[in-house]
Amino acid sequence: MLISIYIQCQEILVLCGKQLNALPDYVIERKKRNIIDCVTLDNNVLLCFFADDSTKKIDLHMLEYVKVVDKIIKNKSLYESGMVGTDGYFATFNDSIDIPSDILYKAGAVGYC
Repeated sequence: MLISIYIQCQEILVLCGKQLNALPDYVIERKKRNIIDCVTLDNNVLLCFFADDSTKKIDLHMLEYVKVVDKIIKNKSLYESGMVGTDGYFATFNDSIDIPSDILYKAGAVGYC
C-alpha cells in the first residue's frame, strides 16, 4: 500500500511538471533548527541540542507568552515527561503539549554543554 501511495505521489508530481530531486533551500535551512535531543533540568529549564550543532539552555519561564507553557511549569510530572517530538520539529510534554523547535531555538541561551 505504501509503495502504491508513493508511486501515485510521484506520478502527480511529474504530471504537474514538478520534479523534486532535492528539498527546497528554505526547508533545509529550517531543518537546522530542529531538536536532536532535549534534557529536562531543574527549575523548568530545558537543555536542547539542535541540528546545527548548537546547544541552548531555555528557561521556560521566559516563554510564558506561549499559551501552554504555564501548564508545563505548574505540573512537575508533565514537565519531566518532556522529550523530542516527531523529527525534532518540537519538544513534546506527555505527547499532548508541544513547543515548536523554532521558538525554543530563538529563546535559548547559546553555549551550554
